[in-house]
Amino acid sequence: MIFKHTFTTAINLHRHQPFTSMLIWLYAIFLSGIGVLLLVAPGHGLQFDLGAVLVYTCVLGGASFAFLATTLNGLVTRIRAGDQGLEWNVMINGVTVGQISDPAYASIRRDVLLDYHVYLEQLGNLVHMAMRFIGDFMLAIPAFLFWVIFACAIFAPQDFAQAVTALQNITPAMVSAGALSTSEIFAPLFFICIGVLLMIGRAFGFVNRFDDAVCNSVRRVVECSASGDIFLVRLDETWGARAFVPLKKFKTKAGEVVYP
Repeated sequence: MIFKHTFTTAINLHRHQPFTSMLIWLYAIFLSGIGVLLLVAPGHGLQFDLGAVLVYTCVLGGASFAFLATTLNGLVTRIRAGDQGLEWNVMINGVTVGQISDPAYASIRRDVLLDYHVYLEQLGNLVHMAMRFIGDFMLAIPAFLFWVIFACAIFAPQDFAQAVTALQNITPAMVSAGALSTSEIFAPLFFICIGVLLMIGRAFGFVNRFDDAVCNSVRRVVECSASGDIFLVRLDETWGARAFVPLKKFKTKAGEVVYP
């Protein structure tokens, strides 16, 4: 029953939100392409199998729509609670600025998840972050090679002289073979760096546009334009008192359950 309900919601997303659905599939294609390159690059340079990309895209896209449909169904249940829902105190920079009902907050989150403009803004931010990372990566390679050559010339002059002699006698075939070997080394290194980038993305300008959109909508509801971190707080000792702006960590104190 749950699977059927989730599947129906995913189908309705494609029917009623075609732009949002298209962008989710584009995300899946992009991530699948990176994943296939990462898996096959060590043995085959930068070649990859389009069939594998298609399979990974279907798996990743299907999982994304299943997660989105499940989340939306949960939000709809909270919206339908009406006056029976929770009331949250909205705090900005530690100051209570107003209140928002849980159905209203759930409605905000649902609208953000269905807004294709937010997906476009997030894609633009990811592209900007990737370009910044690639620029830093390209600057780091020459600097690294310079210091390797400098250290070799100082601490191993004989090896350095032999390397210079070998470069003078290099042939086109050797250049091609060396380029392939270099790609097999640097391609996985590059994608490993991308993985690290995802973990420390804020250092390269990563911004969660979904969190920003939710927070801006909450500010409009409480009519407060102050910038800063938003917390939804309710004096309740049960774990049912939960807020999700944004999902990072939680803390408890004096009966408060707070999800920053």
